[in-house]
Amino acid sequence: MPEFDLLIRGADPFPEIGIADGKIVSFANGSAREEIDATGLHVFPGVIDSHVHFNEPGRADWEGLETGSRALAAGGGTLFFDMPLNAHPPTCDAASFDLKLVAAQKKSLTDFAFWGGLVPGNLDKMAELAARRDWFQGVHVEQRHRRFFLRGRRDVARRHEARGAVKITGRRSCRK
Repeated sequence: MPEFDLLIRGADPFPEIGIADGKIVSFANGSAREEIDATGLHVFPGVIDSHVHFNEPGRADWEGLETGSRALAAGGGTLFFDMPLNAHPPTCDAASFDLKLVAAQKKSLTDFAFWGGLVPGNLDKMAELAARRDWFQGVHVEQRHRRFFLRGRRDVARRHEARGAVKITGRRSCRK
């Protein structure tokens, strides 16, 4: 029988859920250091929202990390990716990224990751954002935002993609 860190027994529709190193690894019977009796309870997958605007730091009165992540959790969410340009300062360099990270570590009720912003004048900041791999999930290229109009954004992103920092995946966004 496999050994798990945690075994959840009796849940519907999965009567045995084995967890090791914080991840579901099995739906088979086993033993564990800790067990939870979930008889009569249901197990559902968590929702991942890859596009939220929690406006923190700087504009938490609109919707901050605490209220936004609380609402996400109430709706079954377990992870969000916060967009870069609504915070003040916007998440376009390492210093602003670090401010957002500290705020999220203190206030978020769910797991989180951040998009970084590729805007005019910060192409040289992409490497320092990419160095925060544990939290940084890619680069958001925004052309329509009045404050950050970027001409030739595809060409800029493609040049940066050649250096391995971003990868173009869609019409308006770049992802590692």
